[in-house]
Formats: sequence, C-alpha cells, structure tokens
Amino acid sequence: MSIRLDKIYTRNGDKGTTRTVSGSEVSKADLMVNVYGTSDELNARIGMLAAKLQEQKIQIFMEPLAAIRKIQNHIFDLGSIIATPVGDPIHTKFCENFLRLDKRKQDERISWLEDQMDQMNVHLDVLNSFTLPGTCELNALTHMCRTGCRRLERLLVAYNTEAEQPDFILGYFNRLSDYFYVLGRHLTRISNADEVLWKANQ
Repeated sequence: MSIRLDKIYTRNGDKGTTRTVSGSEVSKADLMVNVYGTSDELNARIGMLAAKLQEQKIQIFMEPLAAIRKIQNHIFDLGSIIATPVGDPIHTKFCENFLRLDKRKQDERISWLEDQMDQMNVHLDVLNSFTLPGTCELNALTHMCRTGCRRLERLLVAYNTEAEQPDFILGYFNRLSDYFYVLGRHLTRISNADEVLWKANQ
C-alpha cells in the first residue's frame, strides 16, 4: 500500500468525524474508531518499551528490541484491516495480504509469537503464583503493553458483535498479550532483577 504524508492536518475532523481507510465518513465515537485508536495507543506503549530497550545499548537487549519492532509493524497491518469497513473490497484485500497460514493452519505471525515465547520460557523458572508488575522498569513497561493489549481484545470482542472480524485478528492480539507476559519475565531475568510473586491475603 502506497502512502504519502504531506500536510498532517486536514480540518476534516473538526466536527467529530473521521474517514476510514476506504474513504467512508464515520463518527469519532464509532466503535470501529475506538478499536483501531486503541491499537494505535498500544503501538505507542510498545514504542516506549522499544525506546527504553534501545537505551540499554547492550546486545542481549537487541533481540527483544528487534522482535517488538516487528510486532509494531504487525499492529499497523491489523489496524489497517480494522479501520476498513467489513465487506469493503479494500478490507478483503488487506485480509488476503496479511493472512499466511503455516502447517498448523494458523497465521504465521501467531506461530512466530508462540515460538518467541517458547524460546524465552526455556530459561524461566516454573511459576507457582502470578508475578507482580514492576520488578524493573523494563518489566513495568512490558506490563503496560500487556494490559493495553488486553483492553484492545475486549473492544475487539464488542466490535465483533457489530462487524465480525477475521479470527486471526483476535487470535493475534490474544497471543500478543501472552507474549508480553513472558517477555516481562524474560526482561526481568536478563536485567538481573528478582521476580515478585503475588501472595494472597496479604
């Protein structure tokens, strides 16, 4: 998809409306706009994490940095699908361009997230309780991403009652939430910080 960004302001939204990717006008209060706006917010949170990883300037942090930069591109792709009305030919085209099935009959990007988690999990202790966010700054930022992703999932489920989206969209964000939980533990480990576990009834 070719995009040219010249003048950023258009004045088109001054009365509370915006245009979808395909050009139709909708209210900024529309649930579709809320969903893809929340995906944009999630990407911004991930950007904060990426910037903090970049500051480390140590090779061990560069692998997770490369992974989340890849994830940011995935989110833009999915946001483009969400920002196009279901049934529009452009929506269909975006879905076809995104979806690539692997041998497990699921999207390659979802499988890639699972592989990333499996690789990190090899080095992590088995948990007997939930971890609390904030074992270090990187861990805290990762949980901000995780909870932002969960909020996006909830909105997607609500939006699906109005305009059903392809299964791979909700599947991706569900797996991405899990990814950020595992990544938070991984970043705690490589930062030489101690995990803090939830203790019930404290």
